[in-house]
Amino acid sequence: MLETKFGRHIELGKPVEIPLRDINLKDLTFLFRYKFEIEDLSDSIKQAGLINPVVLRQKEKYQIVCGFRRVFSYKFINKKLIRAFVLDKETQDIDCVLFALNDNYFTGNLNDIDKAMTLRKLKRNFLVGESELINIFTTLLKMPKSKEVIKNYLAISEVEDEIKEGFLNDKLNLGQLFILSRLNASERIPIYKYIILSCRINTNELKEIIEYLTFLNRKFNKTFDEILDKKIVKNKLLSGNFNPRQKTIILLNTLRDYRYPNLTKKSRRFFKISKCINIGDKLRISFPENFEGDFVNVLLKPTSYKELVKLIGIIKTKKRHFMALFRLLK
Repeated sequence: MLETKFGRHIELGKPVEIPLRDINLKDLTFLFRYKFEIEDLSDSIKQAGLINPVVLRQKEKYQIVCGFRRVFSYKFINKKLIRAFVLDKETQDIDCVLFALNDNYFTGNLNDIDKAMTLRKLKRNFLVGESELINIFTTLLKMPKSKEVIKNYLAISEVEDEIKEGFLNDKLNLGQLFILSRLNASERIPIYKYIILSCRINTNELKEIIEYLTFLNRKFNKTFDEILDKKIVKNKLLSGNFNPRQKTIILLNTLRDYRYPNLTKKSRRFFKISKCINIGDKLRISFPENFEGDFVNVLLKPTSYKELVKLIGIIKTKKRHFMALFRLLK
């Protein structure tokens, strides 16, 4: 008899030898992994044999409850029999679910995609309610007991396989995956294709890019794909002349130019004028962020009174340039 983590008892009995041909390999009801590899385990089984029996449930053909990798590894190395605990056919689905997840809890770590797909399967296939997901299954999945966490993981379960694979291959982090999951497919796929795979981008930069794209989408009625497919953007992102970090900066600047054309013109004009005023670190000019304000920042770094007088004298000779700067504030 085995007691699951939540007090439900399951009769196991003694392990018996079961022919692989009598197991339904197409029934994935209790599989709670997005994908799994069998090559390494197959090699281990060849050398050391099967250490832990699998768990099956009686049906017309045996149903795998626990040990999918072990069963498929046996098939891979052409074994005919496998040692298994067999549950009675009357064993309830929820008991099988708890047993399978209980086994995962103690014997293997689920990645974030596994957890997302598990939550989706529990909700859709086994009709598990939100309260049970939070109070029972988050513990088995080693997740915080949070409604918001459940919502985020259910969202990432819906993203395209291409993006899930990208996450598993470290093309994007969990925070970025959560951000993409909040978009619809027509938005997140071009972002993944053009930006995630081409650039080296942090989470805040991704949020900023999506903000720009959303504004441009509403203003010009252009899809994300159409905006990013523009020659000026596409050529730079797919170019081999820039490294991933440089592409990120280029993309941000390009989209910022589209989003704030007047601000961009002011910024370029400002830098052109300020070059005529700045003297290394001794005298530097700057504007408030996004030109929000009616003042100009003037930084003086004299090392003596004599040098201060000299810098003030230089400022007086730059009247024309300063007047041009103040006009930019209007």
